[in-house]
Amino acid sequence: MKDYLTSSSGGNLPHFDYVLFTNYEQQVAALVDGQIDVAWNGPVAHVMAEDLASNRQDVALVQSCGMRDVDRDFRSVALMKRDCLEGEVGTVSAMKGQTIATGSSDSPQGHLVPVDWLVHTVGIDDSTIIPHEYDLGKHG
Repeated sequence: MKDYLTSSSGGNLPHFDYVLFTNYEQQVAALVDGQIDVAWNGPVAHVMAEDLASNRQDVALVQSCGMRDVDRDFRSVALMKRDCLEGEVGTVSAMKGQTIATGSSDSPQGHLVPVDWLVHTVGIDDSTIIPHEYDLGKHG
């Protein structure tokens, strides 16, 4: 990427360099503080950046400008034991009252998006949803 951005077709940016961060919190803070100009973030870090900019009364400070093509088709799938369905085969309402396990609580596809949908669209009590905490801080 550095080679492309410093080339004539990539913008001819003679002083382009990159910085590696050990976590998204540091990267988001560096972006909002103006220490870096561009951050390649996942969905969680993107929301973190918007929230931090909003807290500083400068929502226009961050703006999405692209997405990896491989991220467009991510899906979340719910699997249930057959005996939990009790006559409501094929309906998500069968999940009501069941204990639901998800991926790590900071994973957009494994937890955040499905939990938001289950709670706000299906009406499931979020106290029945238990995240499987694995590799926290790496889902960004």
